[in-house]
Amino acid sequence: MSFLVRISATDATIIRVFRVHRVMKAIVTGSLLALVAATGCGGEDAGGASGSSGAEQLPKDRAYESTEVTRDGEPHELVPGTKIQLRFDHGEVGAHAGCNQLTGQAELRDDRLVIPDIGGTMMACEDELMAQEEWVSEFLTSEPVMSLDGETLVLEGDDTTIEFVESSNAEEDRPLESTRWIVDTVIQGEVASSVPEDAEAYVIFDGDGNASGNGGCNTFGAQYTATDNQLEVTDLTATMMSCGEERDQFERTVFDVLDDNPGYEIEGEELTLTAESEDAQLQLIAD
Repeated sequence: MSFLVRISATDATIIRVFRVHRVMKAIVTGSLLALVAATGCGGEDAGGASGSSGAEQLPKDRAYESTEVTRDGEPHELVPGTKIQLRFDHGEVGAHAGCNQLTGQAELRDDRLVIPDIGGTMMACEDELMAQEEWVSEFLTSEPVMSLDGETLVLEGDDTTIEFVESSNAEEDRPLESTRWIVDTVIQGEVASSVPEDAEAYVIFDGDGNASGNGGCNTFGAQYTATDNQLEVTDLTATMMSCGEERDQFERTVFDVLDDNPGYEIEGEELTLTAESEDAQLQLIAD
């Protein structure tokens, strides 16, 4: 079974963009002709983004995620379970394509997104995720044309077009409690891995202080309290089966995170649990 890897939304960071508005200022120095020249001719709307330049023209404080990708004129499917995410913040662009968090300085130049260089974390992920991240990085640094229409952001390059929707409108956050959260990815240090084959790990927080689920081999129960995006899990008990070295090690990591007062963060259908010691993290998907 191939491993599916996804960097967390750890980032608490997920990727905020707002509609660009450009106000052209004309300085009248003495003649109507000078005014016309300063504002431009040919009927261009002064509120449009055409011709805007500089980092100050970039959107801020919005999150966008991909809804459609076209490459070489054909619809392109991303690696299952992944989306391309973007954020803009004071001249910096962040991106996530399923593996590492990518960042770079950026500016809007004649309606093109200009990112001279992009770098990021250095996790080793599955080959298909690394390949996807590579072409997304190359695309973002190729100076694609950027346009906004309502809550839709479009980046268009020579042979690739990516449409995004504002993340706040893409999906509402699922509640922590009374949701069956399925473990999708485990991150330890800079190593990420998916659930072993034939294993299913999940947890349910019932809203009355009881947690239950399966660690990937054994069923478990525990008590919990949730305050200020922090969980305190106590009295965790589980059955005592062995399911082989790989599944047993995976389950130990799941239980270690749950038993380490994890912080939690929910983004849409995704729950991230980060051990208080910050040496391990679980990525979970709402069932």
